[in-house]
Amino acid sequence: MGFHRFLEATYPLVHRNLRREQVSKYSLLFSWAGKNPALKPVILMAHLDVVPVEAASQSLWKVDPFGGVVKDGYIWGRGAVDNKANLIAILESVEKLLREKYRPNRSVYLVFGHDEEASGSNGAGKVAELLQARKVQAEMVLDEGGFVTREKYRVCASR
Repeated sequence: MGFHRFLEATYPLVHRNLRREQVSKYSLLFSWAGKNPALKPVILMAHLDVVPVEAASQSLWKVDPFGGVVKDGYIWGRGAVDNKANLIAILESVEKLLREKYRPNRSVYLVFGHDEEASGSNGAGKVAELLQARKVQAEMVLDEGGFVTREKYRVCASR
């Protein structure tokens, strides 16, 4: 996958120093071992995919929706921003910390799903199953948002 190659070329320290696993072919799970294994880990999440372009709207695009064209001072492309800012911020931060020889006290997992726009069940969902099977219990999970409890969903769904 082209985006995987871009990430590997752009963040070589992350790829050399963290354990990297591909889940369901396209999702990425990076594990960064902390100094104190007794501490619950932190999970930082983002997604790699973008919303597809419906065939009926293809003619409305002034440039290739997946071309990443720079035009008039803007990047034109489907999903050019979306959650990629979080993904890049996470990787930039970890790359910088690795360059400075930093090692976290608690372990850190980076989870980058490939199918969030189509439910996430084969991407982050499969990573969650994998971490659960490994008995990983996180202290905190940071993702782009959305509902994570049934109680909140019920409250909003009933409005």
